[in-house]
Amino acid sequence: MRVACFYGDNLDPRTEAALRAYSPVPVDWVHTPGPDRGDQATDIYARELEKRWGGDDDLMLVEQDKEIGPGTLEDMEGCPELWCGYTYWLYPPPHTALACGGFGVVRFSPQVRWQVSVADFDSGIQQGIDRLFHDLVLKRYGVRMHVHGHVLHHHVYEPRPESVRLHVAMLRASGMLPPASAPVVSDPGLLPGSYRLPGR
Repeated sequence: MRVACFYGDNLDPRTEAALRAYSPVPVDWVHTPGPDRGDQATDIYARELEKRWGGDDDLMLVEQDKEIGPGTLEDMEGCPELWCGYTYWLYPPPHTALACGGFGVVRFSPQVRWQVSVADFDSGIQQGIDRLFHDLVLKRYGVRMHVHGHVLHHHVYEPRPESVRLHVAMLRASGMLPPASAPVVSDPGLLPGSYRLPGR
């Protein structure tokens, strides 16, 4: 297996510590600044992914704010599915949802990398690249991400604007979105299961 950690300007120390403690192989630390760094930086994520796309072994990707546990990566190694990974909570309350199919902690098998090129799902910007991959593999092969479990997501979000909160409430009231079912959090700035670092 190969393990790469893609991080922007804020590699979470909990992500780094967990990878150093639990990755069975050396981690490839890959700086992928986001689109706010200027137009020349918008496709760095895809370019760096493409550099690692070849090979006959499993490619594991862990993003900058996800915390793995012991055995997380080993559980995915050699999985017979085309691709697999872990779910994680996304967005602050009251919009919290479970992400399934994101690139937070994911394994790309050699088979899926032989059949799908990065150019097939690279839109030229980093945001949404995982959704494009998910939809492409689902359309071509009828396969969703095989789920191995759940990991912690430590992204600290800004509160959503009132207009967004009202819009989501309207969608839920009309039945276009399911009711919120995420665990209650004690700190509205954190996602379920996450915790603050001392002094932050």
